[in-house]
Amino acid sequence: KKHHLGEDHVKVADTLSNIGEVRFTMGELDKAMYAFSKAFLVKKTILGENNLEVATMVNNIANVYVEEGEVDEAIKAYMEALRIQRAKLGDDDIVVASTLLNLGDLYVKKEDNTFAMECYQQTFQIRVQQLGKQHLDVAFVLEKIARIHAGEDDIESAI
Repeated sequence: KKHHLGEDHVKVADTLSNIGEVRFTMGELDKAMYAFSKAFLVKKTILGENNLEVATMVNNIANVYVEEGEVDEAIKAYMEALRIQRAKLGDDDIVVASTLLNLGDLYVKKEDNTFAMECYQQTFQIRVQQLGKQHLDVAFVLEKIARIHAGEDDIESAI
């Protein structure tokens, strides 16, 4: 596609993203990061920095950072993806909730329970609103909230 369409074409970026996903799945993190980064640059140039496809590329880059154990870099990338998602989708979209959940998990790794709890509570509110109280994804985030409370010996809140 690159030869036919040129290097700076959205379809080339889509192919690079697909290659990145395959490499990521195979555990080839350096190659995944390369593909995602190239796709990000092409999409940012063509679609603009506030496009949802750009946010998806930033999210993919964050996922690689997570696997590499680069928590601070992953947080920066997820925050950028979140900024774009909120601007384009609003604060109450399920995609925003997923990114907040990922951020909460990273803050737990950093032992920053205050920010983790904030992310999880926002995720909980969005998921209840979008999916209903009985949805499994709501229970999943409630478990994460309870674990933080239990870790802080706040058993009453954990229950």
